[in-house]
Amino acid sequence: RTPQDALSLARRMFGSGISCFDQWSYFKDTLRKWRKRMVPTAKLANAFAHLLVKPGFARMFGSEKGYLYFQDFVPKNSYDIRIIVIGERAIAIKRYCRANDFRASGSGIIEYTNGSEERRCAEIAFETVKKMRTQSCAFDFVFRDGEPLIVELSYAFTEKAYRKCLGYWDGALQWHNAAVEPAVWMLEDLLARQKM
Repeated sequence: RTPQDALSLARRMFGSGISCFDQWSYFKDTLRKWRKRMVPTAKLANAFAHLLVKPGFARMFGSEKGYLYFQDFVPKNSYDIRIIVIGERAIAIKRYCRANDFRASGSGIIEYTNGSEERRCAEIAFETVKKMRTQSCAFDFVFRDGEPLIVELSYAFTEKAYRKCLGYWDGALQWHNAAVEPAVWMLEDLLARQKM
């Protein structure tokens, strides 16, 4: 929020770094989801245990450090649109922000939809994947004055959340009402490339 905050963060990122896993935030978010019956009690107990012992991946990866980037905050977005492109298929979900929070990622408040906003984002995602020459990529979009903006992209996503998608767009942006199986699609595309 201030130049002093930025300097403090820079010192930390180029010093001891920041853990890749925030145990307290994870516990609070899991507690919120448990109260809304979005996760079972076992998941809450697991999150509590992680307050005492970091999970294996957090111990393995250690702290994030040695880099820092800043991104413009885009206000007035109560949700983001996550598009995943796998080969010639794009799927979409709309993720809503938690109360009193600007972040939609990880909220668990998901709408499965295929409206015009999602289609426009899928179009941009397809264009970007072609330029990047990648087989699979996840994109997070927010909107400024009605225009979609990519705010994050990733190679990884939790496949389970996307199996409820209504279908997918192909590379020509034609909609297909069909079962969504991201892991199967990745494997099929890989095997098809091996045959070439």
